Amino acid sequence: MLIIGGANFIGSNLVRQILDVMSHWFVNIDKLTYAGNLSSLGDHLQNECHTSSQVDFCGPSSLRALYEKHQPDAVMHLAADSHMDCSTD
Repeated sequence: MLIIGGANFIGSNLVRQILDVMSHWFVNIDKLTYAGNLSSLGDHLQNECHTSSQVDFCGPSSLRALYEKHQPDAVMHLAADSHMDCSTD
């Protein structure tokens, strides 16, 4: 499984839930901007069923390389920009 945005608020909670209840291997990718922080995964970051990669999913070549390397069966897209100040001006 490939989880996009797995270090943000919702994504990190999902990652911790997955690692608590199953042993399915997955890759967590996140751009790690203000909204994403690997420390939010706590001890789960060291779990052997999980690997993290700092990737901007808007860069298709980086995302394609990860997809080809890991060949996930599923993709969960949880990335979002939570501060849209410029859209409210």
